[in-house]
Amino acid sequence: HLHRNLQIASKVTSEYIWTWGQKGSWWPSKYVLWETLAPGAYDAVNLFRKPVLYAEKLIAKNNIPNLVKNSGFEQEASKDGIPFWSFWQPYDSLKKFVALKEGMGINSSKAAMLQIEFSGCLVQQINVKPGFHYLVVASGKGKQIQVFAGFHSKKGKWDGKTGKNLIDFGPPDSHGWRSAKSIITAPADAANLQLLLMNLAGEAYFDSIGVYEL
Repeated sequence: HLHRNLQIASKVTSEYIWTWGQKGSWWPSKYVLWETLAPGAYDAVNLFRKPVLYAEKLIAKNNIPNLVKNSGFEQEASKDGIPFWSFWQPYDSLKKFVALKEGMGINSSKAAMLQIEFSGCLVQQINVKPGFHYLVVASGKGKQIQVFAGFHSKKGKWDGKTGKNLIDFGPPDSHGWRSAKSIITAPADAANLQLLLMNLAGEAYFDSIGVYEL
């Protein structure tokens, strides 16, 4: 609840959010630390202040597993396509080419290539827990690429706030790879996450995809 309260406070304040409590370590014989009184309080504050940086440290420290299957596209493609990934595009997007490209990924590994005329995406469904936070990461090459992370309810319906989970890629590095990272929160009725690697036009490559439960 503390993390959620901080998020709400940030939407109605112009600059500062004040929290208050005497630091118990100043008087160790008289006071109990906040982390003892409310376990996870420090985690909630740090997750709010620098969410991606904190999440990455937490994942490394606790060896949190990646929930994405075939996240680096190293498994061989079959006649059915790329293992654990499906492809979707609108009906008016007539041309497509989806393949694994050897040597085109990060560190000369494999990468998934999407070559389309107008809009298409690779899709993977991932089970999630309501109320939990997730770090979504992806690397991509392309001029018009995005990551969409939307939640389905147990009834198979889209959550009404999925538009807020459209994740943009940052500027390219020296090799042309762009990074997308964001923290998302599963709503109360969430059953699974629909992860979409989107290419809006032209040729694009994707590699090193990740979803981590915090």
